[in-house]
Amino acid sequence: MKSILLAAVAALAIQSGAISYDDFMKTDASDRIARFNQITSENRAEIVKTHITRWRDANKSELSKDQLAIIEEQLALISPEMYSERRTEESMQKVRDLAERTSKLFTQDQMIRAFTIRGVYIPTGK
Repeated sequence: MKSILLAAVAALAIQSGAISYDDFMKTDASDRIARFNQITSENRAEIVKTHITRWRDANKSELSKDQLAIIEEQLALISPEMYSERRTEESMQKVRDLAERTSKLFTQDQMIRAFTIRGVYIPTGK
C-alpha cells in the first residue's frame, strides 16, 4: 500500500512539474532517468544539489579538505542552466573541467554515489 501511495504522489508531482528529492530518490533507480527527463531544469538542479549536500553531510567525517572544497565547487556550479537548452559551451566546459578534477579526488563508486541520481536515497540527517 505504501509503495502505491508513493507512486501516486510521485506521478502527481511530475504532472505538476515538480517532485521533491525524497519522492524522486525513493523511486527505483532505473526509473529515475526517465523521471529526471520529465521535470523542469530548476527541479533537476534542486534534486542534484540536495543529493550532493546530503551525501556530503552523511560522509563529512571521512572526507578530506580537498574533497570538501571540490564538493562546494560542484554545488556552486549546479544551476537550472546546466540542465536546460540554454546551457553554453563555456558552461559545459566548466562542468567537464570540474568533473575531471573531481575524479582525481574520489573513487568511481564515490562519484556515482555522491554526484549522480544513481546513488542511494539519503534521508534528512543521515
